[in-house]
Amino acid sequence: MNEAFRAGHVAMNENPPDYQVKGKRGAQLFEIRSRLATALHRFSVDDKISKGWPTSRRLGILSDFPFPPIRRLFHSLWLCLPSTARVYFYRFLVRFGAWLYGPTGAVLVSRVPFGLYIKRTTRSGLNEPNALKLVEQYTSIPAPRFVDVGNHGNEIYLVMTRVPGQQLRHIYHLMSYTERNRLADDLADYISQLGRIPNTTAYMIGGTLGGPAIDHRMPNSGIGGPFNTEADFNNFLVSHIESTSARILGEENEPRNHRLVFTHSDLHWSNILMDQGRLSGIIDWECAGFKPEYWEFTKAMYAVMWHKDKEELIKRAFGKKYEKELEGERRLWDITPFGC
Repeated sequence: MNEAFRAGHVAMNENPPDYQVKGKRGAQLFEIRSRLATALHRFSVDDKISKGWPTSRRLGILSDFPFPPIRRLFHSLWLCLPSTARVYFYRFLVRFGAWLYGPTGAVLVSRVPFGLYIKRTTRSGLNEPNALKLVEQYTSIPAPRFVDVGNHGNEIYLVMTRVPGQQLRHIYHLMSYTERNRLADDLADYISQLGRIPNTTAYMIGGTLGGPAIDHRMPNSGIGGPFNTEADFNNFLVSHIESTSARILGEENEPRNHRLVFTHSDLHWSNILMDQGRLSGIIDWECAGFKPEYWEFTKAMYAVMWHKDKEELIKRAFGKKYEKELEGERRLWDITPFGC
C-alpha cells in the first residue's frame, strides 16, 4: 500500500494557487520549493499509512452494554420521568460534556457521557428524530440510534447514540484504492436501502412526518413544501428568482417522472464516518425526507465539486445514472446559491 502512495496514489495538488513569480530564477526557486513541499507531504502521508488505522474506541455505557434487555428496561424507566426533568438533565449534560470533551466542531452538537450525543435545533423539529427511527426500522445502515427528544422553549433536544469513526474528510487521503472502492460499494448498498423505506405521509415530497422538506439546497432558508408533484418541487427551487424550472432549463431538460424516495439529502464528507478503513456510520439526518431519486446524487456531487477522484467515487456509488439531472442542477447552482 505504501508503494501505491509513492507512485501517486493521491493527487496532492489538485488546485494549485496561481502565484505570480517575477524572473526566471524566481520561477525556478518556486518550482523547487513546490516539488520539495509535495515530496515532504507524501512522506508524511506514507508515514501515517505505515502506522495503520487507529484502534477503535469504546462507544460508552449505553452503546456497549452487553445485555440489551436490561438496557431497554433502563431506557423505558428513564422515559417514565417527566419530559421537563429529562430535558433539564440533558442541558446539564451539554454543559458537562463541553467541559469534559471540548468542542465537537458543530456548534449545536455536543458529545456527552454514556456514549451519547445531544443535538439542539430549532429548524428541523421532529424530522430528524423520526428519520433515525425509520432508518433503524427499515435498514441496516449504521446511524445514530434514537434515544429521546424533548424541548426547552423553541429548542429541540435530540439525544442519540454515538457512532464510531472519523469523518471521511479527515482521512480520505489515507485510504487505499481498495478501501475507496469498498466505500463506494457500501454507499451504493445503503442508498438502495434508503430507497425502500415506505412513505406513509400524505405528501409525495417533504419531511419524514409529512411536513415541509428541509434542505440547504432550497430557498426560503432551506424549508419548503410539502409537495405532491415533482413539478411543484422544481418550481419552488427557483421561486425566489420569480421564474420556473422549465423556463430556466427548458421543458425538455426539466426533471420529471422520477421515483420519489427516502433520501439522507446531505452526504457531505463530514457526515460519513470511517473506522478501520470501512464505512462505519452516516450522521446528521436533519435534511432527510422524501425527494426525487436523483437528489441524493446531485447533493453528494455538490459536496465534492472540482475533485475528480471524489466525483468518480460518488458516480461509482450511484452507477452514473443521473448525468442529465446533474447538468441541470449545476446550471441552477450558478443562479440559486444554497440557502438563499
